[in-house]
Amino acid sequence: MKKHTNLWVKSICGSLLLCLPLISLAATAEPLANVKQTSEKKTCVPETPSSSGANPGDSPSQPSPSSTTNPVEGPPVNITLVNLTNSRICYQALKYTGTRNLFGQSQITLEKLPTPVTVTFYRVDGGLLQVNLNRESQGMVVIFSATTDLGADRQALTVDQTGKVSLN
Repeated sequence: MKKHTNLWVKSICGSLLLCLPLISLAATAEPLANVKQTSEKKTCVPETPSSSGANPGDSPSQPSPSSTTNPVEGPPVNITLVNLTNSRICYQALKYTGTRNLFGQSQITLEKLPTPVTVTFYRVDGGLLQVNLNRESQGMVVIFSATTDLGADRQALTVDQTGKVSLN
């Protein structure tokens, strides 16, 4: 009986010795959401897939725009995106481009976009974006800068059929 009990105790202790390091690793592992936000190798992934073909402003559940500006000369419209942050920004002209990178301290122009068009954007590092708009002939310049003000954070720009620009 003593040999049987001894074997049983050795089996339990051996199992614990094997499992304890794994338990401590699991306790120190970061949740997947945190890894996604802080990973520098992350590729841009749309936050909300828009394969349905519906216009973002068609739904009554959409929030009203946080700000609007005077209409741009309409269609087609050129939108220049200027990233003044040191962080990579993911952007997408819904229905017209895939998700793309705009690296820190760089700019790109999206040319001849038909209206209506919505451009979504976010910082890969999870930081907040302040957006300033400047009108140009046949379009606008969208300037992204870093902010810590939640009220100033923006994630989308919409140009409607009449050329009216809205930020959300």
